[in-house]
Amino acid sequence: MRNEVNAQDNSNNIPNFQAKDFDPNFATLEDFEYLRITETTDIPLPETIISVNGAIIAEAGDMTTISGASKSGKSAISGYIIAASISKDVKDPIPGFNVQNNDKGRAIIHLDTEQSKYSHQRNYIKILRRTEIKNSPDYLLSYNIRKLSLDEYQPTTNGICEAAAKQFGGIHMIIIDGLADYINDVNNETESRNIVKYFMHLAEKYNAAAIVIIHTNPAAKGIEGKERGHLGSECQRKSQSLLTLIAGKDDVSILTAKLFRNAGKEDFEPISLKYDKERGYHVYFEAEREEKVQKNELALVHLCIKKSQVVLLVQQMRLYRRILHYSCCTSIHILLAPVQMHYKNIIT
Repeated sequence: MRNEVNAQDNSNNIPNFQAKDFDPNFATLEDFEYLRITETTDIPLPETIISVNGAIIAEAGDMTTISGASKSGKSAISGYIIAASISKDVKDPIPGFNVQNNDKGRAIIHLDTEQSKYSHQRNYIKILRRTEIKNSPDYLLSYNIRKLSLDEYQPTTNGICEAAAKQFGGIHMIIIDGLADYINDVNNETESRNIVKYFMHLAEKYNAAAIVIIHTNPAAKGIEGKERGHLGSECQRKSQSLLTLIAGKDDVSILTAKLFRNAGKEDFEPISLKYDKERGYHVYFEAEREEKVQKNELALVHLCIKKSQVVLLVQQMRLYRRILHYSCCTSIHILLAPVQMHYKNIIT
């Protein structure tokens, strides 16, 4: 995996990504040289903005998608990302979930299209509480644009990004909580392609990580839903990575990977999050289940060694650990059935 590197200062060099004018009848290859990539093209290593256990989730200049059902914790994840960006001492850190601190003081832009102003402010205060920062930094720009008309969304976004880049010497990340609200119909292919292309261009123009949040189709608790419509399919195709939240029982959600462009899904261990009423936000939830994992893995080891099935041991341990990550969401007896078929009386 790539190591995190310092980003280039883009304060005085925000590029213009409009296509160059040319006459097709008189064009030469020189007209398109600015688009060409070869082994000698000078391309700086992108700054890693978010990584999980070494797997790159978001980089400067690219788009990442976070999906999930309603009330599954999507805003909680975006809030954690913001908190870890503005503070190196975030409370209740999620193990292995690394967010590049915004030590250059570039703009962090958060646009919410869904929540009321009251709910928006309440979540904003939770972000600060998680960082022990009393007064939010000037570069943290969180806007509630729900009351705007659809025609105003993109011009407003353009204006905020351009002004923020100039004032703060660049943009660290852009978080869009409600991508679907930027278009009329999530099942319209043209609209879906255009809005995804739009945020990909914003990410590249400002060398920032663009993180868009979308809903999944309704599904039973513990079941992974598909991202809504053609918009969801386009996000799957174009995103650097796609993380999804699966809502489970007892206020527990599972954050898992659907796709990576720079890693394999096996590099991402699902993360369990539970809403803590006292703290008022989601926290990492693993202790009880990790103890159960170790206990049952030990039982598998003893049985497989006894039967001299070393290869099967490795396979079943991988299967067991992955299944157990979902055990809080759905009936454990159903999920563990494949293992129980081979190893009766081990998992109860």
